[in-house]
Order: sequence, then structure tokens, then C-alpha cells
Amino acid sequence: MWAYLMTQRTPRLSIAWHVFTLRGMLASFACIGLGGLPIRNVTQRRNSCSSAYTAASVYDGSNFMLKAVLINPFTLWFQWLIQKIWLERRYDHLSVGYMALAKNCCFGKYNAIYESTLLTDVSLGDFSYVSAGCRLNNTTVGKFTCIGPEVMSGLGRHPTSDYVSVHPAFYSPLAQCGITFSPEAIFDEYRDIVIGHDVWVGARAIILDGVVIGNGAVIGAGAVVTSNVPPYAIVGGVPARVIRYRFTPEQIESLESSQWWDWDLTQLKEYHPYFRDIEIFRATQQRSTSQTQ
Repeated sequence: MWAYLMTQRTPRLSIAWHVFTLRGMLASFACIGLGGLPIRNVTQRRNSCSSAYTAASVYDGSNFMLKAVLINPFTLWFQWLIQKIWLERRYDHLSVGYMALAKNCCFGKYNAIYESTLLTDVSLGDFSYVSAGCRLNNTTVGKFTCIGPEVMSGLGRHPTSDYVSVHPAFYSPLAQCGITFSPEAIFDEYRDIVIGHDVWVGARAIILDGVVIGNGAVIGAGAVVTSNVPPYAIVGGVPARVIRYRFTPEQIESLESSQWWDWDLTQLKEYHPYFRDIEIFRATQQRSTSQTQ
């Protein structure tokens, strides 16, 4: 009966036979591993799977099998699930979105990283969150900071003067293309990035290596931040330039000196009604300071 069913060319049974054979499993992993490319019709899907079969025949069997087993949607999902459980148990009130990954990172309290975000060597302060689709590297983020979707930081640097070529094969031992002519690093490819407290980074902004963004700053959507941003400045454009400041110099000085982002939960709950108006907040702070004196 089973042999009879397998000889029938019905789509579902063909797919079942395709999956349950070892060669079919390898081809299935390869097809799925195309990265979610849009396959618009059955012919295109069949062609893609045929290419995968060819790849399965050409590659060394053991290496291809190992790669197919270790790098496919199922193992990647399992890796994400294990890390999500571990991180959310380790850190207080941390939420890890679907397929969000964090490598060599540390978190504060009440953090959230949304779906499909990748963090590498990132420190996230209390109450800060990273929206979906972000790629942050070598970045320290302060408290109460809001990072919009698809923001990128710490992408690496290339020499644009003095060096004959911008290609890392001539100055980096990392062999990004599979080969390098430099046995040691002779150019500083990566620099740390600092994003202050109470910062809003708009969607699809890019922050280059070595940049320091001051407290309270706002980065416009799509901006490319190439230099340091002063506290409470609103910047935008390519490259990003200061458009205006959120408050007057006196108000900025009051906010910086208050360091409200370091308050505990009790104080934040008590003072949160005064956050709606900068002058009321300053007056309340002045009264509180005079009473303590």
C-alpha cells in the first residue's frame, strides 16, 4: 500500500517522500535556507529545489549534512528559544521578541528587544527598549532610551584616506572574504558607541562607530549619525546635523543635574505627573532641593 501511494504523483505525497528521504531533507533545508526569498510559483520552487539537489550532490556529504543540520530554520528557532528562556530568567523583567538574539550582552531592568533584532556586545540600561529588525554592535545604551525599528549601529569602519584600498584584506586578519594579506590588525575597524539616557533614535537611523550621543537627544528617522550629538539636540539628515534643541540651556542644565533616570521606582511613580511640563518639573525639583537643604 505504501509503495503504491509513493508511486502516485499527488503533490502532498511527493512532498512527503521528498522530506522523508535523506537527500530530500538536505534539499529541503537548502530550499528553506534561501532566506525567505519570495518564490512566486511552483515552477520557481521546483527549480530552486533542483538547484539544492545539485548542491547536495556536489558538496562533500558530511560537511553539507553538518551545515544543513546546524544552520536551518528549525535549529535557529531552537537556539532562539533556549536563549530567550535563559535571558528572561536571568534578568529582571526582560522581554525577548521572536527570533531576537543577543550575543555577549548585558541588560538592566524592564528591557525589551523586539522580533528579529540582533545585539552583539551591547549594554542596555534600565527601561530601554530596542524595536524590531535592529542590528546593534559595540554599543552602550543608557536608561529610558527608545530605539526605533531597523536601526543599525557599529557596522565597522573602512579607511578612506592614506590607504590604497578600502578592502579589509589589506588591513584586517578577519578574512571577511575568505582570505587576508594582513596577519595582524593595522586599522581600527570597530569603535565603541555610547547612546545616553532618555534618547529617541528614529526608524532606520544609522550610527557610525565611535559616536557619542548625549542625554535627551533625538535622532531623526533615516539619519546617518557620523559625529557626536550634544545633549537634548534634535538631529536629522545625511549626515545628521543639529536642527534645534529640545529645551533652553537653563532647562537642559536642570535636567542634567537632576539625573532623574537614576531615581528608584518609588520616586519615579511619585514625580511622574510633573514630567508633562518642563517648568513644573524644574519648580518641583527646586522645592525638593531647598527642603533637603
